[in-house]
Amino acid sequence: MTFSFVLKKFIIMCFSVFIAFYLVFLIIFASRVNVVANQVKVQGVKLSQEKGFDFFQATKEYILWLKKIKTFSFGKSEFLGEKVSVILKNKLKNTIILNFLALLILFLGGIVLGVLSAISKNKIVSIIEVIFFIIYAIPDFILAIFLILIFSIKLNLFPSSGIVSLNHDELNSFSQFLDYLKHLFLPALSLSIASIIFLARFTKNSIVGILEHSHIIALKVRGIDTFNIKLKHILKNSVFPFISLLTFIIPGLFGGSIIIETIFGYPGIGNMLYKAIIHRDFPLLIGVAFVNVVVIYFSIFITDIMYEVFKAGELNEKGD
Repeated sequence: MTFSFVLKKFIIMCFSVFIAFYLVFLIIFASRVNVVANQVKVQGVKLSQEKGFDFFQATKEYILWLKKIKTFSFGKSEFLGEKVSVILKNKLKNTIILNFLALLILFLGGIVLGVLSAISKNKIVSIIEVIFFIIYAIPDFILAIFLILIFSIKLNLFPSSGIVSLNHDELNSFSQFLDYLKHLFLPALSLSIASIIFLARFTKNSIVGILEHSHIIALKVRGIDTFNIKLKHILKNSVFPFISLLTFIIPGLFGGSIIIETIFGYPGIGNMLYKAIIHRDFPLLIGVAFVNVVVIYFSIFITDIMYEVFKAGELNEKGD
């Protein structure tokens, strides 16, 4: 992997952010026009019932908004009365942590189930696969409500809302960490559980292909221990599907976090986006939308780099 490759991917990322956020901005601008179409002037933009949506005015507003990025002057939230930049700073960290835990659950669950499905003929593994196929067809918000009913209300194992308990400050450091994890677990599980079978099937197909490869068969013929073959070749190669699928998984997680964070009352970017839409808080809505677009495309950029690094390592190993 060369510097020119990284630079090329970075330029593509910046261009993608520019175009994607421009389209989002146009939609938000059009919504604002519909809300205030009966006014003569709103935030410096002249509107009237006859004029309606002005594409050129929206583009001008977009360019003016982009100039504020270097100073992080995104305006003030009309609903909360705070600076949008302060709100984004406080909430973004929570969403990133939630999505990271969801990715971890997805990785462990998908890889383990995929590997077991590929190398084991156990009926229990097949039954688990069927269960996850059923879960995959269920909407995230239904799964979230179901998990709350079972694990929060029925079993009382995990909290149903919030990010920490009311007595969090009274706990010792380790207990505070456990309390934080307990509040994170159900939202993270709700985000990731439906996609586990997707990754598992992809991993299974990849491993089955590896097992049928000529060099694996040759290793078995030479009498090399089966366990060593599985450990060195299968487990190592099972990570590759996860990296290649991250480009599709990450946008799905951030999109799903809007509903999940709202259901669990989790103080993240997704919850803020929901509140901004409900209260028609356009400065906050634009700010949250911008952060979502940037985080998603930056994550895809990092994933592409990871993929190339992993691929280069594989080629070097084969060359040796």
